[in-house]
Amino acid sequence: MHPFLSFLTYCKAFNRGSDRDDRFSVQWVAVSLLLCAAAMLCKEQGITVLGVNAAFDVLLICNVNVYELSQRLLLRKNPLNVSDMLRTGLLTRLGLMGLGGLSMLYARWRIMGTGPPAFTEVDNPASFAENIFLRIVNYNYYYSLNAWLLLCPWWLCFDWSMGCVPLIKSATDWRMVWLLLLWCVLIGLISQALCSQDSQRRRTLTLGLVLLVVPFLPACNIFFRVGFVIAERVLYLSSAGYCLLLAYSLGHCCCRWTKYR
Repeated sequence: MHPFLSFLTYCKAFNRGSDRDDRFSVQWVAVSLLLCAAAMLCKEQGITVLGVNAAFDVLLICNVNVYELSQRLLLRKNPLNVSDMLRTGLLTRLGLMGLGGLSMLYARWRIMGTGPPAFTEVDNPASFAENIFLRIVNYNYYYSLNAWLLLCPWWLCFDWSMGCVPLIKSATDWRMVWLLLLWCVLIGLISQALCSQDSQRRRTLTLGLVLLVVPFLPACNIFFRVGFVIAERVLYLSSAGYCLLLAYSLGHCCCRWTKYR
């Protein structure tokens, strides 16, 4: 609940009267940071709401075109206008969230005893695989299983460790199909989010992908080893992005069906 309250209060920071010169409320941003801290105290994943808030700010409040921005940075053409960012307060808000996020991470690091927790092979077998290729393949297989749980939460388990999910040890394993399917869908969504001519589609898909991916990052084994194979609890925040993408996709399909029927 706290992450969504943090997001809603961050949105509230922009609901100011038109007679005000300032474009956002620092007080509401501070409240959003406090709720984010409360969310992180409940579960470490709560801090990812800062990334969601930043994406919402950039995509919807400042209406930044991610594709054009990436082209400017890569080709070094038409450099970014920093004065516009300062005028809209974007850099100030990002700075506040960055400072707040670093403070929360430091506090969490101190609470953990300035060291990562120790896990065993039975907790997360893929992270102990000697071959880095096998690790990457199995991590991606875990991602596909999480995606399936979002799509169809038919079979759930209170503990996915102890060999509950056998490792993929060969390229001929039929489960490799799920990895390819997952990345085909993600690449299709990302291409539409970046290159679509419809600005509304770009913003919706980009925000949906951010809501889907960013809250899942702490559980993806990329930055640090986690002590589980699959955990349905880490999909709670990502389900918001999934619902947004699903609703938009169904609406788009219905419109096309009505048009060509």
